[in-house]
Amino acid sequence: DYVAAIVAFYVVVFILGRIFFLFSFVAWLGLMGWIFYNAYLTGQTGQSIGKKIAGVKIVSEQTGMPIGGGMGIVRHFAHILDSIFCGLPIGYLWPLWDAKKQTLADKVMKTVAISVPK
Repeated sequence: DYVAAIVAFYVVVFILGRIFFLFSFVAWLGLMGWIFYNAYLTGQTGQSIGKKIAGVKIVSEQTGMPIGGGMGIVRHFAHILDSIFCGLPIGYLWPLWDAKKQTLADKVMKTVAISVPK
């Protein structure tokens, strides 16, 4: 029957749409968790997994110690400042001419990146 085929098609599309939405939502939650975990880890220990592999550590300019988990998350969101100039990533390029090699977010958060043994 023609009507039954159309109804079946729409039911399948509806179910697949729900499955895709659920999968996308779970993937989004996982991504957000990974981002917050790395931001927290950077603040707590000074190194995310990637920074540890690269031999880089983020520390406070004043104390030379990691800034703490909460401030690591704040620092992560402060990187929004790095893209604020006309929508261009000028802040990310700032270390190319800055004496301390800081991004704008690092200047706001008073942090520096230092090299450490891998």
